[in-house]
Amino acid sequence: MVNNLSADVIIIGGSFAGLSAALALARSGRSVAVFDNDDACNKSSEKAYNILTNDGLSPQEIKSKAIKNVMNYKSASFYTKTVSRIAEGDPLSIETVDGATYSSKAALLCTGMADIIPDIPGFADCWGKSIIHCPYCHAYERQARHVSMFGHTEEDIVLAGLLKTWNKDVTLLTNGHPVLAEQHELLQKQQITIKTQSISALCHNDGQLRAVAFDDGTSFEVKDIFVNPAAVQRSSIGESAGCELLENQLIKIDDFHRTTVTGVYAAGDCCTSFRTISIAIASGTKAGIFIHQDLHKMHLKKLLSRK
Repeated sequence: MVNNLSADVIIIGGSFAGLSAALALARSGRSVAVFDNDDACNKSSEKAYNILTNDGLSPQEIKSKAIKNVMNYKSASFYTKTVSRIAEGDPLSIETVDGATYSSKAALLCTGMADIIPDIPGFADCWGKSIIHCPYCHAYERQARHVSMFGHTEEDIVLAGLLKTWNKDVTLLTNGHPVLAEQHELLQKQQITIKTQSISALCHNDGQLRAVAFDDGTSFEVKDIFVNPAAVQRSSIGESAGCELLENQLIKIDDFHRTTVTGVYAAGDCCTSFRTISIAIASGTKAGIFIHQDLHKMHLKKLLSRK
């Protein structure tokens, strides 16, 4: 199956980075096609915060508004499709899982990251509801509650301390991992409770936490758990196209959002560890501007070669 669609830029991933880039490109007079499979990592989140003019709306509400903004421009199009492959060339060839092939001068990866969720009963059910990863997005609304931090790494311990900014009572849940003596002392000085028992399950009602059950038969009442999860690329498209990944599994980009593959760019969560909606929007805007400028430079180069 071959499709005749050709666009200046094809954006793979139509969440906040992708839509922001599409807006910048469409407003620059570029034809842009956005492909989205509606599988963003924040899809299960009920509310999104720390976003000017949209504070407290759900990610889906904000995304719906963003799509309408982009589609106000005639040069922009939006497709609910999953891209399976990018093939290098001039133009680039973009293939979707239904067998269609599209062409573009540039491609922007906004495919996001997939969080690695611990294999603990109830954890996945609470993800994005009462188990959350960003205190700057959600801790304010939970100030009056006793919250927990899940993890045992040095970074997790630092985040447990940061939660004291919002919450008087914070408990660190290490899930069977010991805490070093110096870490224990630091936690105690911050009046952070430590529970090192292995967790057998999370008790909840429709994703809203009630308690943590431990292997030793005890339990601990808690309504919210913060976690700093490890993550991997949500899509293998970039790596399959030859884009280099960093040690933390993020796509390597330069200051202009270019990947290591000519004509392929990246923006949003797939290339930064700062995973908030507002930063994704900024990242997409930057990428859209830089892609527009690079396409103009390509145009000038072709003009100069015509002698």
